[in-house]
Amino acid sequence: MTTTEHPTDTTVDLTTPTLPLDRVRQHPNNARWAAVADPEMVESIRSIGIAQALTVAPAYDWDGYYALGGNRRLDGAAKAGLDEVPVMLRDDLVTEAQQLEFMLVENLHRSDLSPAEEAAAYEQLTLFGHDIDAIAAATGRAKSTIKARLRLTSLGETARGRLHAGEITIADAEAVLEFAGDETAAERLDAALGTPDFQVEVRVLRRRRDTLASYAAQVEQWTAAGIALVEWPDGQRVTGPNRIYPVAWFTTDELRDPAGHDGCLVYEDGDADQHREPRLLCRDGSLHPLPATTSTAPVVSEQQRSQWEAQQAEREQRAARRAAASAARLDWMREHFAHLLPPRTHSDLAKAATAALPLLITAPGSEDAIDTRTLLAALGVAQDDQSYAGQQRARSIAAATVAVAKPTHALATFAAWTAASIASALDAVDDLSDDLTEIQHALAVWDWLKTAGYPLSEVDREVRTELEIRHTELVNETAEAAS
Repeated sequence: MTTTEHPTDTTVDLTTPTLPLDRVRQHPNNARWAAVADPEMVESIRSIGIAQALTVAPAYDWDGYYALGGNRRLDGAAKAGLDEVPVMLRDDLVTEAQQLEFMLVENLHRSDLSPAEEAAAYEQLTLFGHDIDAIAAATGRAKSTIKARLRLTSLGETARGRLHAGEITIADAEAVLEFAGDETAAERLDAALGTPDFQVEVRVLRRRRDTLASYAAQVEQWTAAGIALVEWPDGQRVTGPNRIYPVAWFTTDELRDPAGHDGCLVYEDGDADQHREPRLLCRDGSLHPLPATTSTAPVVSEQQRSQWEAQQAEREQRAARRAAASAARLDWMREHFAHLLPPRTHSDLAKAATAALPLLITAPGSEDAIDTRTLLAALGVAQDDQSYAGQQRARSIAAATVAVAKPTHALATFAAWTAASIASALDAVDDLSDDLTEIQHALAVWDWLKTAGYPLSEVDREVRTELEIRHTELVNETAEAAS
């Protein structure tokens, strides 16, 4: 083959060299996972040939060439029945690492790679000895971006495939990675991935993770104090006055305090999935005189307790999923309104927001209009102190921040405040309401959410259906009263 210098331009002309098709193969480490020509490309190649030369380099494991750029065109040439292809030879790229780096940079410049492909390519470069700094220098990508993409290589096969196909976002993938090592969470997320229920499941599992950590911290504290795990007689969880007795059941403050027991305490593990907290037990309630316990206190069998716990768990799970769905709606509305208010075209609104929001956030009675937790969550303000005074301080901090905010932040805060206002009002309306007009307005918001593109989760659909049923009941009651 006679070669001609083509440092950057790969447009085919009369001097462009060619290679027999059987001398060029797709690169085994091509950054793109599916370099396949579509029917339109094949027909174009068959009609007019290849308009842009393939970039090739000497193969490192056989006596031909690998395509570094144009793998889809190579596939199209084969399908179109061509005998040879125009090429631009890069005989300076002789090692596998050099060729991989070239392909990665070329694809990144064209934004051709999916996040999953990009992650795999970075991983390949690390295997060839490139560190983060070297990859950043070669690709022009920020080191933080490279690190974030490399984390995606820990995704399971299903999540990687969906990320590559564009069925889930990078944020979804990162949420999956939060629960690496938790098999229960991984199974639940895998089932919800790519559905409207995914964001709800993520929030439920985050709460579960926090609950597990809280339970573990409590058990660690008890264990450090020398309190052992309970051993149930005959393996049966039966409690009563003359048996193992929960400390919380004692009738005096002294014995409800662990300090009132001398060597007779044990603990029972909690179960986050059943919403059952770990608890302290007395080995034998009869060790303490009446009225510390009461002779009429029931003996609770394992079957009775299991029924109570199942009912409580069902209520807690329902409440947790509804709270998670509400948080997902709030996040979506905040982002939606922020997208509708670009600073460049809303400078006057930004000025108004800077002036008015501090008052709206802190005015007397404002917590009645907008739930404080909802507002602080929308504003991204930490809620470490859940007391009333703590939440009021957090409101004041948020207001002070907005008062000196730049236009971009002021508009983002206005979007968050608007989202929190709607979310609080929507959460306040339930199927027990007797106000027909209120329910009609709530259903109008649900209709808007759907038409605006919000993907209703199973919980959302359940809440909306309950309101529709209540709306029908109230309409019928009004009609009957009128007749």
